[in-house]
Amino acid sequence: KKITLLYGMMNALYQNGDVKREDVKLPLKPKKLSETDSSKNRRYFEPDERIRLVQTAKRMPPAWLYTAIIVSLNTGLRPGSLFNLKWTDLDFRTSTIQLQAGYMKTKDHWIIPMNKKTSRALKEWRKKIPPTQEIIFKGSEEAVTKQEWTDAFNALTKEAGIKGMTWYNTRHDFASQLIMKGVSLYTVKDLMCHKNITTTQVYAHLSPDLKSAAVALLDAL
Repeated sequence: KKITLLYGMMNALYQNGDVKREDVKLPLKPKKLSETDSSKNRRYFEPDERIRLVQTAKRMPPAWLYTAIIVSLNTGLRPGSLFNLKWTDLDFRTSTIQLQAGYMKTKDHWIIPMNKKTSRALKEWRKKIPPTQEIIFKGSEEAVTKQEWTDAFNALTKEAGIKGMTWYNTRHDFASQLIMKGVSLYTVKDLMCHKNITTTQVYAHLSPDLKSAAVALLDAL
């Protein structure tokens, strides 16, 4: 975004005649970075892996680990957003989460729903922490750091006997499970907070044959 702004400023100077193109020559503009999550590992959890992950998280430190795993699996939030959430971002009355632009990868404000598992886990967690704690998941200092959640997840998967997974796989699992259950790509796009449908289409291969099912509806006419 900063590079785009720089090019826009320079073009304005060129057009106004304040600077000549031969005086200040910019290199070729680099390609825009994709908004996609890492494409290196989009594996989702097998049913037995998910059970082991959740059950092991219940008995492992840190104290926030179990709740954070439940929220991740049921919202698909990136860990960078998850661990910046505050209690004021939650609305249990409407079962929604307000995602602030400041910690979102897309730099936009989003609202996503909470299912019953997410809401229940967060309500239980709130009973276990100081009532004055503003941030939902507190690390050694303030918000849980990347190093802290990375170390916690690595220890968790090792104990649960799950290989080749990172915290981001909970996000991929969220999208994959929804697609495999027939949820539309456009709905998953919004739940994943993707700005472009092309970002979500990497999960399209998991979709059941909805096209055939759709045209079959006409057989009864």
